Amino acid sequence: QVMKPHNDLFLALDYNGAEVRTLIELQGGEQPDEDIHEWNAKHLFEQEITRDECKVRFFAWLYEPDSDEIETELYDKNSLLDKWYDGACVHTPYGRVIEVERRKAFNYLIQSTTADRVLEKAVKIDKLLEEHKSFVSHIIHDEIVLDYHDSERNLISQIKDIFEDGFMSSLRGGKDGYNLKSVSI
Repeated sequence: QVMKPHNDLFLALDYNGAEVRTLIELQGGEQPDEDIHEWNAKHLFEQEITRDECKVRFFAWLYEPDSDEIETELYDKNSLLDKWYDGACVHTPYGRVIEVERRKAFNYLIQSTTADRVLEKAVKIDKLLEEHKSFVSHIIHDEIVLDYHDSERNLISQIKDIFEDGFMSSLRGGKDGYNLKSVSI
């Protein structure tokens, strides 16, 4: 069965490389203004590689504690663990305390922080939409999907600004959950 909106269409806001951007934010770095995987392909590898190859290699390095696939000062897992992991628990910027062994601590830090960021943005967007016909329909990982009423077009830029808050995102819309196409505003 296909999910359909109650209003005019689904409008999905989706982060570009949410976990990578979370890592950059936790380090206090500057967010690239382009696709993060294309940016990484240009800045992390000595030879030219495609976006998809970069994405696979980067995530293999990101979530494998013993990987030395990428050696760069741009991303420093150890300094983040020194800051957010006390040897028994990860303490996230959102106040979560998660008991975890060191091998999984970095993964927990990045995944939990990303999830909490998305939830925080969903709550802010929901608050903005309280007196409107549009509403937050659902969340899928790093994507917030709105059940959007077309009379509220004037809110899209404000919603996108709340969602992005320093991160880059894409916007897609469609009449059902399976046929979302890129939307520009």
